[in-house]
Amino acid sequence: MDEPRQTSTDGETGFSSDSLLSEDMGLSASRLWMQRSRSAQKHMMLNANQHTSLSAMISYISAKSGQSEIRIERKLSDHFHIPNPKCLPANDYDDAIRYLADIISA
Repeated sequence: MDEPRQTSTDGETGFSSDSLLSEDMGLSASRLWMQRSRSAQKHMMLNANQHTSLSAMISYISAKSGQSEIRIERKLSDHFHIPNPKCLPANDYDDAIRYLADIISA
């Protein structure tokens, strides 16, 4: 019977080094880790500064266009297929700012 193995977990990504090595399909451990950490970034949410910037941009557009902030938040949410701007994945932040900037110039 195999003894249970201890695994160490990377604090940033939460992936265990043992699972990375056991799932190796011809990839080096470092390459596999990079691949996993990139996919984990898709699930990271906005940090406080990004959220503040997004909220400020929404408020600015609201004041400039006369539309309610809720309506602009809804447009943003619909465009990125999320329930509300707080759920925006961190990797979509730049695209969201560009999308809002396009609303200003339209």
